Amino acid sequence: MAVGARTSGALGASLSQSFRLSQGGSVRVLMVNNFAHVTGGADRNVFGLTAALRDQGHEVALLATSGPDDVEDQGAFIYARVTHASRDELGLVSRVDVAARALWNPDAAAAMRRLLAEFRPHVVHTHKLYPQLSVAPIVVGARAGIPIVQTLHDYELLSAGQLDHRGGWVDHDEAKLSYRALNTATFPLRREVYARRVSAWIACSRFVAAQYRTKGISATVLPSFVESAEAVSPDFSSRRGVVFVGRLSEEKGVLDVIDLAELLPSIDIAVVGFGPLEGRVAEASRRLPNLDVVGRLDREGVMSMLRTARVFLMPSRWQEPGGIAALEAMSVGTPVVAYETGGLAEYVGDAEGGLVSRRARRRSLERAVSYTMTRLAGASAPSVALRQSAARTPPNTTFRASKRSTGRCSPDLGARDCTFGSRSGSVLYGPSSRHVLQIAPANRSAKDLHGEVIQRAGPFPPLPGR
Repeated sequence: MAVGARTSGALGASLSQSFRLSQGGSVRVLMVNNFAHVTGGADRNVFGLTAALRDQGHEVALLATSGPDDVEDQGAFIYARVTHASRDELGLVSRVDVAARALWNPDAAAAMRRLLAEFRPHVVHTHKLYPQLSVAPIVVGARAGIPIVQTLHDYELLSAGQLDHRGGWVDHDEAKLSYRALNTATFPLRREVYARRVSAWIACSRFVAAQYRTKGISATVLPSFVESAEAVSPDFSSRRGVVFVGRLSEEKGVLDVIDLAELLPSIDIAVVGFGPLEGRVAEASRRLPNLDVVGRLDREGVMSMLRTARVFLMPSRWQEPGGIAALEAMSVGTPVVAYETGGLAEYVGDAEGGLVSRRARRRSLERAVSYTMTRLAGASAPSVALRQSAARTPPNTTFRASKRSTGRCSPDLGARDCTFGSRSGSVLYGPSSRHVLQIAPANRSAKDLHGEVIQRAGPFPPLPGR
């Protein structure tokens, strides 16, 4: 795709200047996501998938908000009126504006219309849209008859609160009443307007798919992925201690990390991240000499910490949908110790890339870490299989135009043999060539995504008496 420099557009949007039509059987995919930079695992999935699709010869554009740390510049980018870092500093007028745009963002709607006209996507692949983009891109895309595929990274289309996997209509998770009220107010739109316009669903884990299934949403399970690490990881004999990387919050289990430092004073534990419990973690580090608070690090710094640690700790106390950080640890040969929560337990357990404690208890965590450290004491090098366990689907993941289908394709779309069926019921992802679009590894079927695709590591034997 030939892309020009960003230019300021109407309603605060910027759009790449020119697009080249697809050649042959390639597909034009419009990704829609809150951000064009990495704020978490969902963003990493978006950019990893974007790169993989382009490697396969497909064309990808992005609709997102703009920011100084953006890593993507092909598409349309609107002004970000709120971020997680800025939301506590907004005045009353700005908060009212953010709330109104969470219901319907006219800038996002206008940018979507321009992309539909100029990029002419064959499919829209949506990820995280709230509260920055709202339901607007979904509605505009559906009105234009473009198939919409949604990846479920968490529970925001299932529940008012993103941490709630049970389908509640009221948010009880956010600390501030105003945030809880906004999430609760937008949820009917997410459930009744947004979800009804999605053509097909992807879930990042079997657990997430099962939760949405209880609400009548059937999703194809495609695990998240990270690229295999290029740098050589040091021998375990030269590695030291345990590392935790994540938001410093109760649901991420950071209080369990503090308790672990008390229970295992001979093991160094590093904490990387920031969040509402920063003060409590800092206070604990002052009285616990083996607890080191590193603070914020860029991805290179995080990977360096993971590469030199003997154990990666991820004791999430909520039903973690997946766990990109666990995949990153495994990609550098570092075993993961986690609780049996959500899709995270699948990622570690399927790969046999560490220990999953069935009991979310601090003593269980202590025993799991001690056992893993002892088992690795004589190891000279990280397991090759463990490093491969994180490379699940890309770089062979691809959208594919199918020659066998029952629907029709508008002749001006520019791709041969493309057809997408009706947006109300077509299955756009699946193991059969009868389906119009597929995301599946080359030479593998979707049913094997949790079998052959996952390289088994170890094996780490079960922790006695778990």
